[in-house]
Amino acid sequence: MVAARTALNARRIVGRPTDYSREAADAICGLLVEGYSLRAICATDGAPDRSTVFRWLAAHPEFRDQYRLARELQADTLADECIEIVDGVVASRLDLEHACQRVKVRQWQAGRMALRVYAPGTPAQDRRSLYASLPALPPPPP
Repeated sequence: MVAARTALNARRIVGRPTDYSREAADAICGLLVEGYSLRAICATDGAPDRSTVFRWLAAHPEFRDQYRLARELQADTLADECIEIVDGVVASRLDLEHACQRVKVRQWQAGRMALRVYAPGTPAQDRRSLYASLPALPPPPP
C-alpha cells in the first residue's frame, strides 16, 4: 500500500491531476485490490478526483479492463475478510451479531463486484455458506 500511495504522491503538483497516467492507474487499481474504496483512494493527497477516474474509465479501455479486474479481486479480498471476521468471533451474542452484520455488508459488496462468483444464488454461494462456520450460541443465562 505504501508503494501505491507513494506512486500517487510522486507527481506533486498544485491541484488534483487530470491527465491520465499508467502509474496513477496502477496505483489506484493496486489500492482497490487491497480493499480500499475509490472514495478513500481519491481522498489521498496527489490522487485524482473520482470524476477524473470515471472520465479515465470512459476514455481508456486498458484502464477500464484493469479497473474491472481490480474490482473482481477486491471482492476476493472482501471474502477473505468475511472468513477472518467469522473466525475471530467470541462466543457472545453481541460479538456474533456484530460479526454477522460485518459479514453481510462484505458479502453484499463482493456480490456487486463479482456477480458470477459472490452474488446470492450462484452455484459457488449455494455450495458453501460463510455462515456455516459460525459457532452455535450458548443458551442465555437464567
